Amino acid sequence: MRDLSLSIRMIIASTVLMSVYAVVGLLLFAIGGIWVAVVGLPLLVLLQYLLTVQFPLWTKESREITPEDHPELHDRAGRIADEFGIPKPKMYLIEDGSLNAFALGRRGSGKVFLNRGLVQRMSLDELEPIVAHEFAHLRNRDSVLMGLGTSIVTIVSSGLFVIFLLASLNSERPWLMRLVGAAVSVCVHFFLLIFVGMVSRYREYVADEDAVRVTGRYDGMRSALEKLRSEKRRVDDADMSASRSAISFVDFSGGIASSLLATHPSLDKRISRIERLESEAEETADTEGVPGQADAAASGTDSLASTLGELSDQQLLATLQSMDEYEFEYLVAELWNEIGWRTSVTSASVDRGIDVIAERDSPFPEKQIIQAKRYSSDNPVSSSEVQQYAGLYAQEDGVDAVIVVTTGRFTSNATEVAADSNVKLVDGGDLCDMIRKADRDFSRLD
Repeated sequence: MRDLSLSIRMIIASTVLMSVYAVVGLLLFAIGGIWVAVVGLPLLVLLQYLLTVQFPLWTKESREITPEDHPELHDRAGRIADEFGIPKPKMYLIEDGSLNAFALGRRGSGKVFLNRGLVQRMSLDELEPIVAHEFAHLRNRDSVLMGLGTSIVTIVSSGLFVIFLLASLNSERPWLMRLVGAAVSVCVHFFLLIFVGMVSRYREYVADEDAVRVTGRYDGMRSALEKLRSEKRRVDDADMSASRSAISFVDFSGGIASSLLATHPSLDKRISRIERLESEAEETADTEGVPGQADAAASGTDSLASTLGELSDQQLLATLQSMDEYEFEYLVAELWNEIGWRTSVTSASVDRGIDVIAERDSPFPEKQIIQAKRYSSDNPVSSSEVQQYAGLYAQEDGVDAVIVVTTGRFTSNATEVAADSNVKLVDGGDLCDMIRKADRDFSRLD
């Protein structure tokens, strides 16, 4: 998921930033000598970094979000961090009703801030890609660079004006020197902001793409962006400062900032790009997701003409995940039939959360209730779902076991809840093993 174009932009931005620091160092040397430059420049960079990382903690009431506060969010955040290959950043809740999020710090010690309004108004499936978006900024190392970049713009432009102001004290025409200084300062400030905006807008596209690739939540990201678009139409432009907008999930600025100076692409463009990425992913899945599909079509048979048990785990799961949900329920029922159970698939209108009922009389009367979840590996069954299915014991008389079968996987919290609630779990790997051990040829689902 590394983006070469983003890497090139980050290298260019880093080079420009280092050049600016070099100029600042030379100015400090000219003003106070070598020791002023040696001490002053590192102090400037350190002060910038501390302000960039700590400023939200100083100016906003926030607290760390612990696994006890939001276990499902932490579980998904852990999976996202693993996919990105970074330590899981700490997450903080800001007591602010607006819809926003931002990441600060380095990839090894980053922090992600979520406004309370965002957590309250977004579903978990919408919140997951937002968190992944912020993790992507940390993985791509662009959070620190953008934070330093936006603050150095003000420092440079202000410094230039001060230099011209000091020079005007010994000038024959001080008003002219000050006027030139103001013009140079404004122009430098403007063009540096344009440069920062160009890099920042592109990195937002990359973070969006990384987020949906890792989570598979195209619908969730699109829905979240649509909610933000509605919010943007409601809030005041002055709600977001220039320094914060460059590191936030969404920029609520307007006017000229919506074009040349904007740190974020428009929400309409971001939504359109997500829709295009989703279409590309679906096209790829149609051509590559179901193994042997092209060959099957050429031979006049359907995509399930090959014996399922002969496929690899990856191929088998891709085939199962491509099924209609009711078709998958019938497959689960037939699989239980093959291992000695008498099964029935419940009607969708009265299933009450029960997909399959399995019973047998030997060696003793026994009854199982099965919930079939045709999920991808990027969409694990959560602990809240398992907790909900544990309640199925009370819905039917004489239930001996509640079983959740998925083509994906279960979160770690879901596994713990299942153990405490006496719910049996069958993940994608277990399901593949069961199909291979069954005697029946699952080549067709009649």
